[in-house]
Amino acid sequence: MSRKPSSDFNSGETEGNTFVRNATMADAVAISEIFVEAFPGLLASCFGTSNPERLTMILAATIEGGFLRLDTLAVVEVAGKVAGAAIFQDGKPITSGSMGGYYRALRPRTGSMQAMLCVLGGLSYTAFDARSPFYSHLLYLEAIAVREELRGAGIGRLLLSEAENRAADLGKTHIGLHVIRRRARARQLYINSGYQRIRRIPAQPYTTWPSRWGGSRITWYMEKPVNVGLDYTTPQKPEA
Repeated sequence: MSRKPSSDFNSGETEGNTFVRNATMADAVAISEIFVEAFPGLLASCFGTSNPERLTMILAATIEGGFLRLDTLAVVEVAGKVAGAAIFQDGKPITSGSMGGYYRALRPRTGSMQAMLCVLGGLSYTAFDARSPFYSHLLYLEAIAVREELRGAGIGRLLLSEAENRAADLGKTHIGLHVIRRRARARQLYINSGYQRIRRIPAQPYTTWPSRWGGSRITWYMEKPVNVGLDYTTPQKPEA
């Protein structure tokens, strides 16, 4: 899959060929750098380290080892470089493999203790973080991020357009996502793109992991109806 940008994409900073495509293994490090830059606290609480280089290495190993499903990842390429990335949950878990396999894959790169911290953090996140809704009609946008120097260049809109394309391909009628309330720029992007706030989620730790890297953030859950010609029943209603 390779899709050209929409006609409203306009930036003086992104010259050359710009398009959305499926991620490949060769993108693992670039994707990891982008997500670590965007979500340092969340990833630190999962992987047990706040060092950006180690977080990037661990997340890249997670992708390269097949523990984060490659088919859930899309990237925006700008002039031959990965400028943004998104993870889409299609109703199935975005991860694959066993925790034992994950530990064995990480241990040679991180050492035994760090690998165990990653496994425990992942278990905590999976078992106790109930952010991700599973509905047959819903495509959930697990994460979306753009390189800091290219934010505001329309790359986020391209990834949101890709979400709608994937929803259409899968016969989904809604797209859902979470956004931290204090991230005003991201919230406004979603509102401008047609997303509505469904509910406000009170501040709570990212995971049950009692680490110094955990954090509490008030979050919004938002949805957008798509493919409105299909029959569906919406279990979620926007807040007044």
